Amino acid sequence: MDRAVLFLASGSFVGYVPFAPGTFGSLLALPLLVWLAQAGLSTAAVVALVAVAGFAAMPICGRAGRLYGQVDSSRIVLDEVCGMLIA
Repeated sequence: MDRAVLFLASGSFVGYVPFAPGTFGSLLALPLLVWLAQAGLSTAAVVALVAVAGFAAMPICGRAGRLYGQVDSSRIVLDEVCGMLIA
């Protein structure tokens, strides 16, 4: 379970990049945005998916912070991914 939390919170381990992990986390959202744009989903469905991702990210990032021993570890990039999806 902890491995899955760290995998998700670090954006498939993108957060372990030694420089600018948050930037790379933000870039990770771009393929997701392209997929959402091409999926043919309604606006309501896209909003719902982004909301679910955002709400799911909160406990995942919180748990990862406890595992890393840092509330806002630079390895946690899921918040950047969700932020880009919202923007």
